[in-house]
Amino acid sequence: MGNTNANTTLTLDIQADVVCHNPGNRNVVEPHSYTDTVTVGSPVLRPRNGTLVAPSTTAFAPSPDAVDAEFRCPNPRWTDEVTSVNITGYTYELTFVGFDDPAILVSGTF
Repeated sequence: MGNTNANTTLTLDIQADVVCHNPGNRNVVEPHSYTDTVTVGSPVLRPRNGTLVAPSTTAFAPSPDAVDAEFRCPNPRWTDEVTSVNITGYTYELTFVGFDDPAILVSGTF
């Protein structure tokens, strides 16, 4: 690998289930799915003596409150309720600076 710097990226695929209640919370109107991604990356990794050490990378799904802040029911008079937030997949990439394709690519689903 020589002295080529690299970057790492961890991306989580998120799916949240949300239901909408009509005014007065009398009825659950219809379920909705909210999808998003969470991405974290490393600072530039610099090799030393031909060795590159990639640090541990951690990412978390957003809280139900964070999803609630982003999601809006189709009718502005309805109230949303987040019933679950799940990580459905992940992708980890290590890419050398100056290259388009990752040297390491690991992905999967849950």
